[in-house]
Order: sequence, then C-alpha cells, then structure tokens
Amino acid sequence: MAPQDGLARNLSDYMPDPNDEKEGFEAVGEESDGPSGEDSGVITFKADYSHPTLLESLGRTLLWLVVIVLTLGLGSFWVWADRLRMQAKHTTINGRALKFTGTGFDIFLFYGKFILLTMITFGIYGFFFPSNYQRFLNKHRFFADGD
Repeated sequence: MAPQDGLARNLSDYMPDPNDEKEGFEAVGEESDGPSGEDSGVITFKADYSHPTLLESLGRTLLWLVVIVLTLGLGSFWVWADRLRMQAKHTTINGRALKFTGTGFDIFLFYGKFILLTMITFGIYGFFFPSNYQRFLNKHRFFADGD
C-alpha cells in the first residue's frame, strides 16, 4: 500500500500486511489482543534484567580491575566479554534466560578489524561501527535453553 505522491507517510507503508499469506509475514513473540478483544497485530514481549548481588558486582569489578592493570590494558577485551556474559546471564526475555558465547579473543579481532578498516578508509568505516557491533552481539547471544 504505497501513498499516491510517492512518499511514505509512516513505517507501516513499508511493512507487509500480516493478514496477507503470500507475503510470508512471521511474528516472533506473542500477539496481544486489542481493547475490543480483536487481534491488534501488535507483537509484545517481556524483557527483564535482574541485577547481580552486591558481593558479585564488587568481586567481579575488583577482578576486572586487577586483570586490566596487570595486563596493561590488553586484558580489557576479556573483561568486556565477561561483562557481556554477566549481563546476558541476568537478562530474560519472555522468561527465557540469555547467554553470551563470545570470547575476549573474538572482541579483540572485532576491534582490530574495526581499527584497521577505519584507518584504511580514512574514517569512513567508523560510521558502520554501531550496526556492526550490534550484529556482533547478536551473533554471540543465544537463549540459554538452546532453542
């Protein structure tokens, strides 16, 4: 459904119709019922983050500090991976726990590639960093139950 003047009025102009079977629209999550009891087509999910205990946070922070100082900053990639692992461990989506499978070496290679390509392209590749970083995180984040 494209508008007459060729300009999209909102994002729904680009979205496939969920009732059209030939578009292959697949929803992930649970669909919520509208106020009238009819299906509104809105996909909802519940994300929750439970904070680690104070002792766990202090212990890990001290350990991370020691690792970074002793390795003169080279251990920061492994610290970052451990932080992402702890963050995923305490996050649930629709009651399902997450896990992060990346390693410090994966993060080291990711940042090394980013720095090298940014220098080669005279800074242009730097504009692509946020989307590539999210792609990297999504590549290494899974549900803990294996589904």
